[in-house]
This record gives sequence, C-alpha cells and structure tokens, in this order.
Amino acid sequence: MSVLSRWRSDALWALSDQVLVSACTFLTTLLVARLVSVEAFSVFGLSVTVTLFVSAMYRSYLTQPMSVLGVSDGGDALTQRFRAVVVLHLLLWPLVCVGVAALGWRYFPDQGLTLAVLGYLLAYLLQEAVRRLCFTTSSIRLAWLMDMVAYGGYLGSLLAMVWWDVTMSVQGILWVGAAWFLISCAIGWQASGDTGSSHQWPTWSAVRAIAREHWDHSKWVCGSQVFLFGSFMLVPFQIAEFGSVLWVAHYNAANSILNVLNILRQTMGNYLPIVATRIYHERGFEAFRQALNRLSVAVLLASACMVLILVVFGEFLVSILYGARYMPVAEILPMAAIGPLVAMLSFVTQAGGLALGRTEQIFHAYLAGTICSVVLAPLLIPRFGLSGAIWVANVGYIVPTAWHWVMFRRDCREVASLKGA
Repeated sequence: MSVLSRWRSDALWALSDQVLVSACTFLTTLLVARLVSVEAFSVFGLSVTVTLFVSAMYRSYLTQPMSVLGVSDGGDALTQRFRAVVVLHLLLWPLVCVGVAALGWRYFPDQGLTLAVLGYLLAYLLQEAVRRLCFTTSSIRLAWLMDMVAYGGYLGSLLAMVWWDVTMSVQGILWVGAAWFLISCAIGWQASGDTGSSHQWPTWSAVRAIAREHWDHSKWVCGSQVFLFGSFMLVPFQIAEFGSVLWVAHYNAANSILNVLNILRQTMGNYLPIVATRIYHERGFEAFRQALNRLSVAVLLASACMVLILVVFGEFLVSILYGARYMPVAEILPMAAIGPLVAMLSFVTQAGGLALGRTEQIFHAYLAGTICSVVLAPLLIPRFGLSGAIWVANVGYIVPTAWHWVMFRRDCREVASLKGA
C-alpha cells in the first residue's frame, strides 16, 4: 500500500470514528434532555463544557505534541513518550480538581454533582490519552473500537434507562459515562502492544525532558486554547452569569443539533495536524500549500450544505428531537450555525500553523476573540437574551478565524520566499 493510499485508508477510519463519536454524543445529549428537567439539563451542559475545555488543554500540551513529535520516534521511544504523557496526566490532576471545585462552588447546585463532574472528566482524560496514542501509531481501528465501547456503551446504558423507565439524576448519568470511559481505556491499554508491562516507565529526568519538549512545541497552542474557551466556549457560563438557566438549556440544545458539524471539525482536529506535518516534510511546501487550499474549499462546501439542511429543517428537527419544551431553539438555530460554519476554516489554518511552527498566531487570534466576547457578553445577553448570546458566540468564532487566516497566508508567503531564495 502506498503512502497516499495509507493516508486515505486512515482518513476514512478517522472519519468513521468521528461519525461514531459525534452521533453517540448527540444521541446521549438528546436522551439526557428527555430524562431530566430543563434546569438539570442546563447543569449537564455546563459540565460538558468543563470537560471539553480541560480535555482541549490536555490535548494541546500532552497528546497532540505526542502525535506530532511521535511521528519520528521509534517503537521504544514512542512508548517512553506515551508513558511520560501518562505520568504528566496524573501530575496535573490536582490542578484539575481545584479548577472543577471552584466552578462547582459557583455554578453547580451541590457537591455530589461537582464530584461526579470530576470523576467523569478524569476518566475521559485517561481514555483520550490512550486513544490519541492509537492515532499516533496509525492504529485507527483500535481507536474506533475504544470509542465504540466508551460512547456506544454510554449511549446503550441511557437507552436501557429509557426502556426500563429508570429515574436517574445528572450525577448518576455522569458516573455511568465515567465507568464506560474507564472500560474503554483498559481495553485500549491492553490491546496496544507498545504499552505492555515489558516496557520500563521513564525516569523523572526523562519525564521532565519530555515535559519541556512538549511545552516548547505547544505553549502557544495551550495559550490559544485558554482564549479559544474565552472566545465562544465560555458562552454557557456567560449565559448563566448574565441570563437565565432556561437560556443555558436552550443554547445547549442548539449546540447539540449543530454537533453534526463536529464530524468534520473534530476529524480535522484529530488527524489533519499529523497529515499536514507529513506532507510538509515528505512532499515539500508547495504540495503542503496546495493540499490545504483544496481542503479549505471542500470544507466550506460541505459545511455550507450541512448548515442549509439545518436552516430548512430546523423547526422539524427540534420538534421531533426535543419536543415542545425546546421549541424556542428552532428560532436561534440558523443564527447559531453561522459561527461554526466560518470556523471550519480555522482547523485548516491551525494544522498548517502547527506544521510550519507558527503557532503563536493561533494564540493571538483567540486572544482577539476573547476580548470581543468578554466585552460583548455583559452588553448583549442582558439586553437581547438568547439571541445576544448567540451573537457573542458568533463573534467569538469569526474574529479568530479571520485573524488566523490572514496571518497564515502571510506566513505561507514568507516561507515561499525563503524557499525561493
């Protein structure tokens, strides 16, 4: 099999994996919305937002550098890097616990829910670390199996609750999800041969060296994740702060319907940085630039078709999926789709920036988006309600995407000039 054929095969499995994750996540959110009250669903949405933010930080500092830097590692070197990543995972847990406790004190109704959010988050992070190792070693089928167990098992448990008419609180639902993520992690750990017990764990000096290497590679990306959260992922908490619990639930319902866009977005986030780096190093800058240009056009066309479907059938979708309690979501769905559509381009430019080593522009782009979001939220949300919150999010999507696209094109011209010289 040629290198190009292998990339295409892996890309299909990666796409299949993200379809699985997105579909199960969407159906899980739908079932939770029907199993609990609107107020409880808003709290569930806040807990998911916390999970997404922390996992993005872990991915930026630990697992994404493992994927990019691990491409050139041999078998034993990659194993040592992975095990160092696991150690760093554990060392960062106290910081995660403090952060979740602070958010729980402010936004969650009781300590039991805060503990459930923390348990779900830590289990999710462990599963994600092993899953990313599978992507790094091109074991995409194993990653697919892990996600089938984790997300499929979680969804199946909720379906069983609905079938048997079992009543469960939000914290109980989160503990069920945590259990399935731990089972998936154990399966992936045992199935990946490079992580077997025959390998020695790295020394503290090796862990520190890898920590520094990852930080040098990812410091701008880590900063960008903080401000990415501030640009548009902070919106549910801004609604809770300046609006009402009901608006949080409706915003979460709209985002869950738009989760169909994540099939492309998360697939690119998982796989594109690795592919872009390989193309740049193995086929040269011109092939790298042409590949990203073609991908940009394809992404815009595909996402535009998806958003058009959501606009035309939005009211029907909300009616059959969420019922009468969430019908106001149909009115905001077209507006809510604008930002994610435009932001599809940012995944292409971010992957290119990672390959070129120009990650500081990602940081600056989301810093600009965060400033806009923080300034606009207390102005628009109290005055315009949920529509104001949607436009806070849209600005948080559009400003960073435009900024980074302009800067990435500038970086490409600079690299082309150097190559020509």
